[in-house]
Amino acid sequence: MSWCVRSLALLVAAATFGWLPTGCGGGGELRDAAGAGGSFAHIAVSFVHRHEDPASQMRLETEAMFVTFRNAETDGIEALLGTSPAGGELKRGECRTTDRQARFTAAFNPDGPDAEVLLLDAGEVQLRLAPGPVTLAPRRYPELVPFVSGVYYGDSQPSADLDRALGGDVLVLGSGGPEVGPFAASVVVPPDLPLAQVSPLRQGLDLRWTAGREPEGVRIEVRGVRGDGSRILSCAAPDDGAFLIPVAALVELGASEASVAVARIRRQPFSATGVMGGEIVVAVRDVIDVGLGEVFGLRGELLRPRTAR
Repeated sequence: MSWCVRSLALLVAAATFGWLPTGCGGGGELRDAAGAGGSFAHIAVSFVHRHEDPASQMRLETEAMFVTFRNAETDGIEALLGTSPAGGELKRGECRTTDRQARFTAAFNPDGPDAEVLLLDAGEVQLRLAPGPVTLAPRRYPELVPFVSGVYYGDSQPSADLDRALGGDVLVLGSGGPEVGPFAASVVVPPDLPLAQVSPLRQGLDLRWTAGREPEGVRIEVRGVRGDGSRILSCAAPDDGAFLIPVAALVELGASEASVAVARIRRQPFSATGVMGGEIVVAVRDVIDVGLGEVFGLRGELLRPRTAR
């Protein structure tokens, strides 16, 4: 989820629940046992191609957060920060619509102690991959929700040579900082996943891609392109090159225009002092915007095939 979309969702939640500042400006782990709490690290590396422009360069989108929190549930914090997959764990062939805003607000008790979330300083975070090293820029978390403060890491940039990294290793290195220790982990980048066809049918939205052999299969996400983007339709599909999103699931999403992303994803756990556990998520995505109004009663192909890189 982009920061501008996530920011709008956070503002809506803050206004709804009347969250007030809690004085959480200091760094370090939250050890007060006054309420539920914990810590985790999340690093996401995404290779993204926008299908509408075949000539466009693939983009590298990165994000890293080292989180400690109290007086809230882990599920709500992950939804708040966008560090867990929409829809949660899905069975093959299953589709589910979730509302991130409802999910993270449900994890906070408005009558209980104030929640507090700190994003920790992990020093320099660097990726090493085929086109060359990439350093994730540290940024101050925007002052949108007053109980969240600290530093997150992120960047988004196009690269003409990024396709060289597909199928190879990406090494993630953390130098360590005042609140998080050093770490290193390696993940193999999935192969390219070019969408070959997106067709509106009376039964739903028919997706076709170049089949592969990913053991985790393929993750499909459909988001409305208008509004705060908090409602997301997620589907888990085998990597066999074809999947039909049922029309009932699209109706539940409630969007007439949507962004459809099909991704191969690989995960690697890692550990670092200062957080209780961490995970690196590497994804290769093909994304296209579609008009879902065409699903109902119309047939036709919405895109031209793209060859694998």
